[in-house]
Amino acid sequence: MDSRLADLEEELRHARAQRRETAQELAAAQALLSATQEQLASARQEVRVLKTGRRQVEIGLQDAARHKDAYLTMLAHELRNPLAPLRNAVQVMRGLDVLDPQMVELGEIIDRQVDHMAHMLDGLLDIAHIAHGKLQLEPQKLDLAALTRQTAEDFRGIVESGGLTLDVLAPVEPLWVWGDPTRLMQVFGNLLRNAMKFTATGGQIRITVVREGETVTIQVSDTGIGMTPELIARVFDPFHQEQGPSRRPGLGLGLALVKGLVELHGGTVRAISPGLGLGSTFCFSLPLMELAADEFAETAGALSPSASLRILVIDDLRDTTDTLQLLLEHEGHHVAVAYEGEGALRVARQFQPQAVLCDIDLSDAMNGYAVATALRRDPVLRTAHLIAITGYGHEQSRLEAQAAGFDDHLLKPVSMETLTAVLAAGRKGK
Repeated sequence: MDSRLADLEEELRHARAQRRETAQELAAAQALLSATQEQLASARQEVRVLKTGRRQVEIGLQDAARHKDAYLTMLAHELRNPLAPLRNAVQVMRGLDVLDPQMVELGEIIDRQVDHMAHMLDGLLDIAHIAHGKLQLEPQKLDLAALTRQTAEDFRGIVESGGLTLDVLAPVEPLWVWGDPTRLMQVFGNLLRNAMKFTATGGQIRITVVREGETVTIQVSDTGIGMTPELIARVFDPFHQEQGPSRRPGLGLGLALVKGLVELHGGTVRAISPGLGLGSTFCFSLPLMELAADEFAETAGALSPSASLRILVIDDLRDTTDTLQLLLEHEGHHVAVAYEGEGALRVARQFQPQAVLCDIDLSDAMNGYAVATALRRDPVLRTAHLIAITGYGHEQSRLEAQAAGFDDHLLKPVSMETLTAVLAAGRKGK
C-alpha cells in the first residue's frame, strides 16, 4: 500500500512538473505571439505609409505631367504665333516677282527655318500626345503607293538642294491601306529628314514600296554613316540623338514619332544597317485593305486651287492678319480683316464671307469658339466655310473647334499650299 502511494505521489510530482513546463512554454508562445503581432502591426503600418507615399508620388508625377503638357501647349502656341506672319511674308515675297537673287535666297532661307521650327514644335507635342494616348488619327482609304510618290516629289527639292539624289521605286497599281494621310506623310518626312541628316553630300536616298502578302512595306535607305547594333537597339528612343554629317539641329524625336505613328496605324517599324559607313534602312509595314475591286475606284481627283472667294481673316495679332490678307489677295481672293471677335461679327454681316479664317485665342471677350458659334447661328452666315487657324495643336483644341462649328482646324504657320487645298475642299463640299 505504501509503495502504491509513493508511486502515485511520484506521478503527481511528475505531472506538476510537466504542467509547469507546459505553462512556461505557453507563456513563451504567448510572448512570441504578442511580439509577432506587434511586428505585424508595425509592418502593416509601414505598408500603409509606403502606399500613401507611393500614391503621393504618383499624384505628384501626374500633376507634373499635366503641368508639363500645359506648358508645352502654351509654349508651342506662343512660338507658332510669330512664325505665322514670317511664313505669310515670305510667301507674299515669292509672288512679287523679286528679281534680286540674294533676296530670293534670303526668302528661301527664312521659309526653311520657319518650316524647321514648326516641325520641331509639332514633334514635341505629338510625342507627348502619343505617350499619353491622346493623339487621334483621321483615317481613310488611301493608296500608299501614290502617297509615297507624292511625298517623295514634295521633298525632292529639299533633298537635292543638300547634294543628294532621291530615287523612288513604287508599283503603279494601287496599294490600299486604312490610314491618316497627314500622319503618314509625317512618317515619310521624318524618315527622309533622318536620311538627309546622316548622309554626306553626294550620297543617295532610295524609297522602295514592296507588297509582302497582306502587308505593304516601305523602305527608306541611304548611303550614310550607318549604325552599330547598339545604336539600332535605341534608335527609336525619344530624345536620342547622334551627330550626322549635315549637322542639322533637332530634338531627337523624329524616329520616336515614326514608331509611335506607325504603331497607331497597326503597323510595325524596324531599323537595319550592315554597320558603320555602310548606310541604313528604315522599314515600316502596314496591313493592306481587303476590299472588292469596285471599292477602289477613285471618285475624287486632286483638288484644284479654289476660285476667287470672299474671305474674312480674324486674328488679334496684326502682323499675322495683315500678311495673310496680302497673301490671299495676291492669290486672287477678296479679303476683309478683323482684329477682335465682336468686331469680326459686324464685318462678317457686311462682307458676307464664303470662308472665315479665325484665330482661337482672341484678346477680347469673344474667343474664336464664340465667334464660330455666333456665325453658325446667323441665318445668312451659317453656311460659310469656317477654318480655325491657331497655335494650339492638342487634340482637345481640335475637338472644341469642331463642337463650336469649325469645319477645319489648321496649325500656325500654315503654308499656302495647305490653305489652298482646304479652301478648295470646302468649296467642293458646299
